[in-house]
Amino acid sequence: MTKGGQIPAPGDVPQDERRLKLAQAVRGADLDRVVAMLPDAFRAPQHTVRSTLKWIFEAAERDGINLLDPPEDFQAWLGAPLGETRSGPDTAKPNTVRTRLTLLGAMYRALYDEGLIGRDPLYGFKRPPAQRKLNYLPSREAIERLIAQADDPEMKAALYLITWQAFQTGEVLGLKWSDIDPQRGTILRRRTETHVAPEVLQALQNLADKQGGWLFSKGWVMTIRTDAGFRQALWRTCKLANTDYVPPSHLRQAALRDFGNILSAQDAGYVSPKAYAEALDLARGVLEEQKAYPAAEPNTGAEDS
Repeated sequence: MTKGGQIPAPGDVPQDERRLKLAQAVRGADLDRVVAMLPDAFRAPQHTVRSTLKWIFEAAERDGINLLDPPEDFQAWLGAPLGETRSGPDTAKPNTVRTRLTLLGAMYRALYDEGLIGRDPLYGFKRPPAQRKLNYLPSREAIERLIAQADDPEMKAALYLITWQAFQTGEVLGLKWSDIDPQRGTILRRRTETHVAPEVLQALQNLADKQGGWLFSKGWVMTIRTDAGFRQALWRTCKLANTDYVPPSHLRQAALRDFGNILSAQDAGYVSPKAYAEALDLARGVLEEQKAYPAAEPNTGAEDS
């Protein structure tokens, strides 16, 4: 075959109809057909394979890259789509990049077994190191002090959502008053309907009261509209509480650590019970590590409180 997406000579085209269609699908960056025609190649559900590899296939289609017979600079080109997410270039976490490479490698192994390629285009590609597990989460005492020092009812409500119900930052920023049912004590979040703790509902009640009550609260719950703006507001609140800055993701993990025994998967925002169990294991593993190595805990301001 020729390089760079050129049409191969007739003798290079697979004679078997299925293999011909598979070759055309890969060459044309038709991800849906590739996944459907290689059902046993991936150790993951088809929807997961599609959502994971779409960045690579969409970039290949856009840039005219022939994935069946990649050009010489394929590995240099591959770095960009591997690192891309909805947040922009170079925003994918190391484990996400590794997962994409794993599934892409599985596709190429299947193509090799089909006799469609004679070499592995990923051979020698350097994978990023695996992402380390969390080694610190703030104590519940530090979190309660942080919430108490939040003089803005909006930030206080956001902290309750994150540290009690394991809300993601995007879920907090995307929350509308119409998503909250105060009578039932539920919130419709990104993936699930969550039953919220009375303390969380009270924090939202206090915020609604500033707008005249539930009936008069319309639109977005948060006036902060960007992730960067939220992190800046959280940083200021941490300063008021005399604590080190704690990323929202760590506060969310602390919710799983502290309330995982009473939160259902849906109440923590998880559709998959298996994914929820894995998240709980991670958060509880951090707790055990902190018990073993308490000196590693950053400043929580306790000595000044």
